[in-house]
Parts: sequence; C-alpha cells; structure tokens
Amino acid sequence: MSRRLPVVTTLVACAIGLPGVALLTGCGGGIPDDAIAKVGDTTISQASYDDSLKYQQMAASQQVTNNTLFKSATPKLVEFKAPFTDCKQRILAVVPAAQKAQATDAVLQQACQAVPKAVKDSAIQQVLSAAVLGMEAKDEKVTVSDAEVGAQLDAAYTSQIGGKANLAKFEKLTGLKPDIFKTLVKQGLELQKMQTKAVNAAGPVTDADVKKYFDDNKAKLGAESREVHVVLASSEANANAAKSELDGGAAFATVAQKYSIDATTKAAGGKLTQVVKGQRDAAF
Repeated sequence: MSRRLPVVTTLVACAIGLPGVALLTGCGGGIPDDAIAKVGDTTISQASYDDSLKYQQMAASQQVTNNTLFKSATPKLVEFKAPFTDCKQRILAVVPAAQKAQATDAVLQQACQAVPKAVKDSAIQQVLSAAVLGMEAKDEKVTVSDAEVGAQLDAAYTSQIGGKANLAKFEKLTGLKPDIFKTLVKQGLELQKMQTKAVNAAGPVTDADVKKYFDDNKAKLGAESREVHVVLASSEANANAAKSELDGGAAFATVAQKYSIDATTKAAGGKLTQVVKGQRDAAF
C-alpha cells in the first residue's frame, strides 16, 4: 500500500500557531485563493473546511447535551464562547442527579474551554483524512458501492443525530445537506476495506509476533492494567446479596445499580477501568 501522508505538510505548516481559521487561507505553496491546502493533486477548498467545521460543531453540541440535541423541536447549537454560560448550563441539564455535586463550575468551565480547539482540530483532521483516503482508495483500487453505503446509513443517522427522522432538523440547524452522511459512511467503508486488505497482505499474526511487539514496546506501553467490574456495597450482607444475584445470572450493571454506593462505577454499570496493580486496595 502506498504512503502519501507527507504531502499534507503544507496545511499543517500553515495551521500551526495561527489563532483564526480564516488565516489558513493564502499560505502559499501553489494553493488557490479559495483553498486552504493541496494534498497531492487534491485541493482542499475553504468551503469543504467550513462544512467540516459546521459538522464538528454539531457533533460537539450532541456530545455536550448527551445526544439529546435533536430531541428539541427547534434544536440550537451549544455556544462555546467565554464565559461559556450556555455550554455549562447545557451540560448541567443532562448530568445525573447523583453526580451534580461533582459538576462544579470549575469542572464545567474546564470542559467547555477545551471544546473550541477540539472542534477546529477535528475539522482539519476530517478534511485531511478525506483527501488522503480518497487518493489511497484510488491507488489501491478500493471501491464502495451505493448499496454498501445505503446499508449503513440508518445506523449513521441513529448514532450521529438520533435517527433519520431528524434529517430536516439537522439541515436547518447546520445548513449542511444530508448527503454528508453518505460521504462519511463511504469514507469509513473505504478505510475498513483498505485496513482489511493491508492485514491480509501482511499475513496472520502469530503469538510470537505479539510477544515480540510487547517485548520491544514494553517501555511505551506503561504499567500493566486491567478493566474490572466492582460493586462497592454498604455492608457485608449487601455484598453477599449482590454476589448471590450475580451467581444466579443477573446482569452486572443491574446488580451495580441496585447495590453499589460508589456513584462513578455505579453509573458505568460497575465498570472500573485502568486498574494498575499496587495502586488500589489489596482486594483488587
């Protein structure tokens, strides 16, 4: 498989350290006035970046509102501007009652302040990835049919905007055409096919390959950790009751909701991630 990633350096060089998106234009290097970059023979237009930015603003608003943005008859994008009043209010509105005490103004402020840069970074990454992916797919003769895209569209609508029924709201809110979902699905399928092709070309991964990679990269991987499920009960009696229900086949998340007194793991169905040996109580 060919490698074209170095050709994106024109945009990266233009983008680093500049405070405004508009300053991405006119960076030189043979880039047309109505474009922000040229990746190989592919020109990335200002319009395509603007569309990507609109989409990422919508996605950020969905995330902040816990995917409830389109439940409103007239959805409004979250305003990510200082002093971030709208952002903080929208987050607080979807925080579970048991966790509201942890959602202090400082915590909310920090979360909201990080969004504008993340949105711009994601928009840049989206247009760059699309350009590189398009060239790679062409070189590798990877194609995706309309039927393949159509089979994935409903899932995309559901995961991104809560369902196909919200397309009209999406278009009115963002000014984007619904075809953007077809484009994103197609790109995702192209990537999957190229990854599969690359894996097949490389041959099967053996236990020896895995061990060698682990031994060569042990320092980079950090401390060994586990993902565990836990129910922190208020008494031994409740702990035994929880164990009895689990032994009887009850779902861990259900038991955690019923017996756990730890708000964080309870909200996650009892899941506790990144448990490093020696950093927890001996029971772990």
